Formats: sequence, C-alpha cells, structure tokens
Amino acid sequence: MAYDPNGTVVDNATALSDDIDEAVAASQAVTASLIALRDRITAYQNRPRPKLSLSAPVAKPEGNSGTTLFSFTLTLDRDGSTDEFPYSYVVEGSGPNPADPTDFGDAYPTGSGNFAGSETVKTILILVAGDANEEPNEGFTVTVSAPGLASVSSTGTINDDDKVVPVPAFAFSGPALIVEGTPPAIVPAFAFSGPAAIAEGTPPPAQYGFAGPATINEG
Repeated sequence: MAYDPNGTVVDNATALSDDIDEAVAASQAVTASLIALRDRITAYQNRPRPKLSLSAPVAKPEGNSGTTLFSFTLTLDRDGSTDEFPYSYVVEGSGPNPADPTDFGDAYPTGSGNFAGSETVKTILILVAGDANEEPNEGFTVTVSAPGLASVSSTGTINDDDKVVPVPAFAFSGPALIVEGTPPAIVPAFAFSGPAAIAEGTPPPAQYGFAGPATINEG
C-alpha cells in the first residue's frame, strides 16, 4: 500500500486463481486512518523551525589591569514557536595563539540562560583579564548550544597592548687621566648602565649606576 500526500491511496492486491466470484472493497476505517496520518505528516512538515545565531567576531585590546568586556549577542529566530529554549555556552582557546584560562582569570568562562516564550535576544558577556606582559594576540571561541537546536559559535581576539619601548644608552667620553689642580677640559669617561628595554607603562625594576675609570695623579 502506498500513500500519496495529495490524499490518494494505492493498494496493490494479488488475487490467487480460482473459480469463485468474490467482491473486493476498501475499508473505510483504513482510509480514515491514512487521512489522519496525512494530517499528522502535514503538521510535522509545517512545524516551526527555530534557530540560533551569534553575533560577529569581537576584537579588543586586553588592557594592563582589571578586566575588559567582550559582548556577544545571541538571537533566537522563533519561526512562530512560543516554546521556552534553555541554552548554555562554553569558551575555549582557538586560533594560532589560543587564549588560556589565565587570560580570563583562572578558568575558561561558562554559563547558561533561557529564552522565555516571547524572548528573542540575549547577551553573553565574557570578561578578559588585563596584564602588562608582552605577548602575541590571542584568540578564543564562544560556542552556544540548546536542546533541539543547532549549536552556534563566534570568536574573540585579545589584542596585545603591552609594547616594549627601547631605553636609549648614554655614554660620556673624555680623558681617563687628569692632573690634580688642572681643570679637565671634559668629564672623564663614564658609561650609563641599566635595562636595554622596558614595557610601556611599567617602571623598570633595576636601579641605574655609572661605571668607568677615573684616575687623578697628584702633583
């Protein structure tokens, strides 16, 4: 027996050869059952098909301290549905230089939420910890899942803003030997010492000093 969505039922019956006249009739009950099945199939095909979407990738400088907020917009296309839709999200490092848990404090962020019967938009906030370490730009992925719906994802890029600023070296030249009582024409040779470079906005940890020969002969 075959069923055509347009409402036609085709039943191929095989009759065995004999000499007895017989009548064949389709059952009204069977026809009614098939019509009911057709209605259920039609309702299934026309049911709402909600789907999620997540906003475009976000890129921000991390900052030297505190936290920087990365905001993602989660949208539910209900397609006529009035159901509630719980969802959850996870964050993990991704890209050529994946962000690690320390970039978010101590652990990758996770969370959950729920779309009530009329809600269509939610906001997911990811906090990135700032630091003063020079490092490459780092990436992460936010993935959102909900029962019965396809998962969606977007990415974030933590742009490094801790550039190294070179510290110039200073040198003074002059005679290494002068005679007492004779004013030197120039200061004896001294060399400035200290770190070659420091991170922008970071006080250099080392102390500075001067080194070089200075000899004075009496007479």
